[in-house]
This record gives sequence, C-alpha cells and structure tokens, in this order.
Amino acid sequence: MTLEDQDLTGIELPGAYLSGARITGCTLAGANLRGAVLELADLSGCDLESAVLAAADLRGIKPREANLRKINLSGADLRSMRVRGVDGQDAGYVQYADLTGADMKGANTRGMKLEEPTAA
Repeated sequence: MTLEDQDLTGIELPGAYLSGARITGCTLAGANLRGAVLELADLSGCDLESAVLAAADLRGIKPREANLRKINLSGADLRSMRVRGVDGQDAGYVQYADLTGADMKGANTRGMKLEEPTAA
C-alpha cells in the first residue's frame, strides 16, 4: 500500500495490517492504530502527534523526519526501529516498549518517559 500527502487525522484503524506500507508525508495526528502491524513501514515525514500505536508491531519502521510528539507507544514492539532525525519530544507513553536494536541517533527524545524498557 502506498499513501502520500494525505490528511488522515483521527483515523480509526486498530489492528490494521499495514506491513511494508509506504505512508509518507501524511497527517495521522490523533489516529488510533492500537495493535496495528506496521512492520517495515515507511512513515517518513508523517505527522503522528498524539497518535495511539500502543501494542503495535513497529519492527523496523522508518519514521524519518516524522513528528512523534505525544505519541502513545506503550507496549509497542519497536525492535530495530530507525528514528534518526524525528521529533519525539514529550512522547509520554513509551512504557514497556521493546527498543532492542533501535537506532535513536539524532532524535529529539527530550521528555520521553521509559518505564521498564527493553533495550540492547
């Protein structure tokens, strides 16, 4: 699936299967993707502010230059995620997320709260 520059503000897609999707430059602010499978998805340039991706499969996603402010990643599988250059400031819900092998170089993680995380 490929989506470019679409306004998907507040979309409800809990449990959606979007593995390998190319979703670039889209606005997904406030979207509900709880439990969705986005493994290896390209989310470059997306606005995911206040989106819910709790318990989502986000292994290997590429959110280059994405806005992840106030995103809910509680319990998400973030293994091998590459978040270089993203704005994750105040991503307040990252509890119990698996960050094994995640590359967070250059990401703004100020205010991000991690509780009992798994990380390599």
